[in-house]
Amino acid sequence: MSNTSWPKAKLTTVALFPENYFLENLAVRADDTVLITALNHKELWYVPTHATKSAKPILLHTFDQLTLSLTEVEPNVFYLCTSNAYTDHKIQSSPHRPS
Repeated sequence: MSNTSWPKAKLTTVALFPENYFLENLAVRADDTVLITALNHKELWYVPTHATKSAKPILLHTFDQLTLSLTEVEPNVFYLCTSNAYTDHKIQSSPHRPS
């Protein structure tokens, strides 16, 4: 199959992070905002919806351990796992702003 038969994709920059950030997990919320973990910086970031240009990420929290997993378990309720196997973090927020 040739590459010409594949549909064209439109790529859009949503947010920019500094160099040397390892963005590990991404969760798109119902309001199109995004939660992102930065594994090597032990951070949780929030990216607001911005339709016309890339948004400035907002740092929500820095953890003591590496961030490994981010899962939405019900609307606007997320669990984040860190490298301490005995610790899960619950992240609960309103539909229009992060916790």
